[in-house]
Amino acid sequence: VFDGDIRFWAADGDVVSGSPLEEGRWQMLTVTYNGTTLTIYKDGDPIGKKDVALSNDPEAYVSIGKPDPWDHKRSFHGELQDFTIRRGAFSDTEVKQLFANIKPVQ
Repeated sequence: VFDGDIRFWAADGDVVSGSPLEEGRWQMLTVTYNGTTLTIYKDGDPIGKKDVALSNDPEAYVSIGKPDPWDHKRSFHGELQDFTIRRGAFSDTEVKQLFANIKPVQ
């Protein structure tokens, strides 16, 4: 979250959702990348989409909770229920189905 909305940061381009992370309630966040387009979903619905090139990212890793690289003030404070990396991108329909079948921890 940066400036109030959920974002995906990459060396070649950031994807801004325009949707806030809502404090105090469980949310399913999903990111898919099909080799061209990166899509951010919240609770099964697309909230941000942009064509980006991730193949040339010099640091190919995933980080959650690490302070931001600019002024080291922003980081994730909360709980994660599950985290999965899958080879291949989910379709919009598959993300909706995944959300419909998730049982969040209360």
